Amino acid sequence: MGESSPSNGSDDPLCDLRSRLEAENDYMLKLVDTIEPKYYFDQDTVDTLTSEVHQKVDERVKASKRMQKMSVHGKHKLARLDPSTFKTVSQILCDQGLEPGGLTEKQSLKRLRRAQKKKAKMSTLHSVALDRASNLDELKHRLSEKIEALKGIRKTPVIQSREERKAKKLAEKKAAKKNKNKGPKAANEDSTAPGGDLSPKKPAPGKPAPIFNREGKMVFSKFDLADSGIPDTEEKKKAFKSAAARSNQPKKLMHKLEVEAKKLKTLEERDPEQAQELKQKKQWLKAMDKVQGVKVKDDPELLKRSMKRQQKLRQQSQKKWQARVESTTQKQKERQDKRRENIKARKQAKLQTKMKRLKKKGRIIPGF
Repeated sequence: MGESSPSNGSDDPLCDLRSRLEAENDYMLKLVDTIEPKYYFDQDTVDTLTSEVHQKVDERVKASKRMQKMSVHGKHKLARLDPSTFKTVSQILCDQGLEPGGLTEKQSLKRLRRAQKKKAKMSTLHSVALDRASNLDELKHRLSEKIEALKGIRKTPVIQSREERKAKKLAEKKAAKKNKNKGPKAANEDSTAPGGDLSPKKPAPGKPAPIFNREGKMVFSKFDLADSGIPDTEEKKKAFKSAAARSNQPKKLMHKLEVEAKKLKTLEERDPEQAQELKQKKQWLKAMDKVQGVKVKDDPELLKRSMKRQQKLRQQSQKKWQARVESTTQKQKERQDKRRENIKARKQAKLQTKMKRLKKKGRIIPGF
């Protein structure tokens, strides 16, 4: 018993160290798991992981008959809601047989290649210290040679470029002056070349050819305003029919709903399972339309209300039109009556003036 006590005392620090290291390891793993896999791994690994997730979802969709006609949006939703697709960094590394912080085969190969390239570059680098001169006189000689070479290179191009710049500026000033003197004519005429040669003038455009519309009449502007969008009477009738159809839309929808309800009732009597599937499909389509912002008009009560509203509006418009017709006829009658009265009064006035003239001349004796 006395001999076993020192051995237990020597094992205690190792156990404590191991437990502390395990706790540190767990803490570090938790920290690593807070990083998203798409930021932790390189692009190739992320691509492989996403392809695995897509493969799993496709297999699951193919396995069930209900999900076979699922859209891409539905597949994305299924992948988001599936807990098996979401894995932490440590879980992914365990699946790959690695530890956190360890490198994959591709990463290690890349690092090895980079190191080899760096080494090859370092071996072929040119050392400047090898070309240094042993004494000061040689250095001074080299410096003077370099300065002379630079002066010889710099002299002629600088002078040439200055001369060219001056000539260019003068030419630009002359051209601007000419354009200023010409005024609005400068836009139409061709500018002179720097050598002094005049460019040939463009011939004046001839008169434009006359334009005719579909009926063979001449059009004097760019747009034929007389030519309406619906020239034929048949097309006008079609347009009015389509407008009437649009106004009677609730009635059509109501009829459609009644027909669908009858069909569903007959289907429930024959095959209730198929009828249930059809109902679910309609509900899904309705939900998708609502999500996309499309108005779903399948409530019979609301359709009846809209039909009544349309009927009321039609009656009101008819009343207004009738009142308008009556008022126009009344105004027309009043104007015609006034015109007749004016004509009659004018005739009477003319007759009276004529009679006065005749009385003055003595042709008509009053009382006879």
